[in-house]
Amino acid sequence: LARKELKQGLIACMYALVGAITGGLFMYYWGWQNEVHAVSMVAKVPAVDMEMIKFASGQMDREGALSLIRGAYGGIPYKVYAVQSFGSGISLMPFLVISILSRLSRFMLVTCLFHYGLKLLSGMGIKWNPIIPLIAFWIVFYCFYFTLI
Repeated sequence: LARKELKQGLIACMYALVGAITGGLFMYYWGWQNEVHAVSMVAKVPAVDMEMIKFASGQMDREGALSLIRGAYGGIPYKVYAVQSFGSGISLMPFLVISILSRLSRFMLVTCLFHYGLKLLSGMGIKWNPIIPLIAFWIVFYCFYFTLI
């Protein structure tokens, strides 16, 4: 969507935000009800391990709800923070507000980077199949993301 019109991409970010926050609220609730089980299940997600979970827990103990912002840009999946938030003393409203800000800022940053990066390349006269830049962008994005983990 962001290839042609930035506005369409930013609207899509709002839909992605609704999905992310819904999932985050489920994870928060699960952690509230049974954090030990929730954490053990999250540790089974590919590319997530107990070391990462412990790091996020320590970060939340030190920084509180603000750790959700650093987590959004630090390569640790949101679900790792969400299931441990209640146990780290982060109440629902700060969790929700910071989640919205951190998730939306990341979605919008990625969308804008893709949109303006594609405009820059198109302005150089580079022609290609429209799906190629999208695939290349996500490969580069996730290579960078997984190097942070």
